[in-house]
Amino acid sequence: MAIAVGLSFIQPLEYGTTVRFLVIQKSVLGLDPYTAVKSSERVANNLAEIMYTTSFFNKVLESGYGIDQSYFKDDEEKRREQWADMLGTSVEGGTGLLTIEVYHPDRGQSLELLRQWQPCFRKRRGNMLAETCRLSLLMTHCRQNFQ
Repeated sequence: MAIAVGLSFIQPLEYGTTVRFLVIQKSVLGLDPYTAVKSSERVANNLAEIMYTTSFFNKVLESGYGIDQSYFKDDEEKRREQWADMLGTSVEGGTGLLTIEVYHPDRGQSLELLRQWQPCFRKRRGNMLAETCRLSLLMTHCRQNFQ
């Protein structure tokens, strides 16, 4: 117990920014509700996995918009590990609800990294989503967290 408390003081404080999206399958003739929900859940899972890729990470960094690139390590493998450690995604089963979290020691950078996800996604939407799917932003919030 004492070791865990000691380690919590050593670990730097990080800010978490969370956004939640609902993946919605548009109504298509002959598509039953169960299949539509399962399809939305599958698309949300795919989006969650895409976010961890080096390609997506590079697109977010290339967007510019106030992202401090000096925070990220020079070694490619360490950059990927760093990105994976600061990113969290989850999909609520049976709903198509995608939650994305970004942790960073700087609150503004945490928010900016997550904010840049949206334009990167919009530009490549055709490669990631079928025309029958759409995303609805449910909420965004910042909070102070220990990761």
